[in-house]
Amino acid sequence: MIKRGIGMLLAVVLLYAPLPLRAAQTLTIDSTYGYAVDLHTLQVLYEKESDQRMYPASMTKVLTALTALDAIESLDDEVTITLEMLEGLEDGTYTLAGFLNGEVVTMRDLLYGTLLASGADACQAFAVSLFGSEEAMVEAMNAKAKALGMEDSHFTNTVGMHDEDHYTSARDLALLMAACNGYQGALMAPTEVLAEQHYRTMNQLLSPAGVRVALFTGSMTAAEKRAARAALRSGEVDLAVGTQALLSQGVDFARLGLVITDEQHRFGVAQRAALAAKGAAPQSSSPHVLVMSATPIPRTLALIIYGDLDVSVIDQLPPGRVPVQTFVVGESKRQRMYNFVRKQAGEGRQTYIVCPAVEESTGDGAPPGLMDLKAVKVYARQLQEQIFPQLRVGLLYGKMKPREKEAVMSAFASGELQVLVSTTVIEVGVDVPNAALMIVENAERFGLSQLHQLRGRVGRGTLQSYCVLVSDSQNEKTRRRLQVMTQCSDGFRIAEEDLKLRGPGDFFGDRQHGLPQFKVADLSNDIELLQEAQQAAKDLLAQDPGLLQHAPLRQRVEQLFARAQQ
Repeated sequence: MIKRGIGMLLAVVLLYAPLPLRAAQTLTIDSTYGYAVDLHTLQVLYEKESDQRMYPASMTKVLTALTALDAIESLDDEVTITLEMLEGLEDGTYTLAGFLNGEVVTMRDLLYGTLLASGADACQAFAVSLFGSEEAMVEAMNAKAKALGMEDSHFTNTVGMHDEDHYTSARDLALLMAACNGYQGALMAPTEVLAEQHYRTMNQLLSPAGVRVALFTGSMTAAEKRAARAALRSGEVDLAVGTQALLSQGVDFARLGLVITDEQHRFGVAQRAALAAKGAAPQSSSPHVLVMSATPIPRTLALIIYGDLDVSVIDQLPPGRVPVQTFVVGESKRQRMYNFVRKQAGEGRQTYIVCPAVEESTGDGAPPGLMDLKAVKVYARQLQEQIFPQLRVGLLYGKMKPREKEAVMSAFASGELQVLVSTTVIEVGVDVPNAALMIVENAERFGLSQLHQLRGRVGRGTLQSYCVLVSDSQNEKTRRRLQVMTQCSDGFRIAEEDLKLRGPGDFFGDRQHGLPQFKVADLSNDIELLQEAQQAAKDLLAQDPGLLQHAPLRQRVEQLFARAQQ
C-alpha cells in the first residue's frame, strides 16, 4: 500500500538507528517536543509538550502527499511541468526535485519527488495539476488534517515554508504518521452478487494506488479461504470485501481502522457490532464506522435524530435520470399489466418480476394467505409457457448455485433475457440500465424499505421506468402504506414513514423496531426538542465528562449500557 510505503520511508529517514520499542518507555529526549505511540495498540509510550504548537517544516510534505493521493486516480497519469508549477522557486530557498519546464512526468514521479527529494517543485506540481492552485490544495490539506483528528494544526502552504499561521504539534504529527501506517478496512455487503461487484470496483479503483483488496464469501473454496485469512491476518490485505463471511471465526484483522456496511438495513444489530468488534483490540481505539443505505431502518433513523450518527444525504438523481413512476394495482389489472410487459419488450426494454416465495405452499396447515403467494419457480414456468411464450424468461433465487446465479444475471445484463422472475435476491447489487419495469407480486408482504430497494433496480438509464405493486389487500393500513410508495421516491422520507409505523426499536438492545417507552416527546414530531436535548447533553459532558457531579444520571447511563452487554 502506498501510504504504508510512505510510513516506512519516513521511519527510515527519521530514525537512522531505530530504537527497540520496549526502550521507548524509558526514553529521554532533549528536544522541546516529543510524542511516541505504539501503532499497533495506539498506546502512548512517551510525550513531552505534545500539544504545543510547533513549526512542521518539511514534515508538511507528508500531508501534501496524503492529500494528493486522495485526488490521484492513477499513479501512471501523466503531468506536463509548467512555469506556473515552478514559479517562485528560483531563489535557492527551496529544496527541488529537479523537474524542468515542459517535462512530462507521472504522478508516481511527483510522489517520489515530494517524499524522497523533499521537492517544492513536486508539491506545486501536485497543487496545480490536481487542485488548480496552491491555495485550493492548502484548503484540502486543512480538511484532511481535520479528518485525521489533527486539532492543533493549520497549514498555509504545501512545502513547509515558515509562516506564523503554519503550525502543528507533536501529537498531530503522530496522527499524521499513523495515517501512513497500515490501517485496514472492511466492506460488508448482504449478498455475494453485491460483494463481488464491490470487489471488482474497489480492485479496479484502488489497485493502481497499491491498495490490496481481497474477497471473502461463503462460496469460496477452503484453500481460497485459508489464503485470504492468512493474508488479512498478516496485514498483506488492506481492504477486505465480503458478505457475512467476514464475521466468521478465523477472519482476523491486523489493524482494522474502517468498517463499512453497505445496505445496512439487511443486517442485524449484532452482525454490524460483531464486524466493528474485530477492530477493538486491547488498548486500541475502535474503528470508524460507516453505514450506507437508500432506506435506513427505523432504528438507524432514530439514532441520526438523536445525534448519535452523523449523516450525509444524496437526495438527487444522477444527471439524465428521471423518477420511476409507481402504481398499486389489483388482480383486475393483471392482463393490462402483462400487455405492458410485452410493450416494454417490443421497445427493447427488460422487466423484473419479484415474488415473495420460492416454492408453492402445500398442505392444509399453511398459514392463512400463504397458499395465494406467487411462488417464483412455478410462476416463472407459467409465464414462459402460457403468458409470454414469445419472450425469453429467466429464473433467479437465493438457493441457486453461485455459478448458476451468475450465469442468469449475466444473461439478463447482456439482454439475452427479456423477463427475469426472481425473489428478493435482486434487491441489492444489480445494475441493468436497460431494465425499465419492476413488478412486485403480493406487495403487501414486503416492507417499505424492501419495496424502495426493489424499485431502485429500475430507472438506472435515461428513459422513463415504472414500478407496479400488485396487491389485493383490503387492509386499510396496508393500502395506506403502499400508497406511500406512489407518492414518494425519497428513501429518507420512506424511512420516516416506516419509523412512524414500526417505531425505532431498542437503542440499548437488539430490537430494530417497536415504540420506545417515552413519557415525553415523539421521534417523528419533536425533532427540534430532541436536537435541543442533544446539545444540552453535549454541553453537560463538556463541563463534566465523567458525570461526577451528576451521580443519578451517571448511574442510569451505566445501567443502560450494562443491559446492552447482557
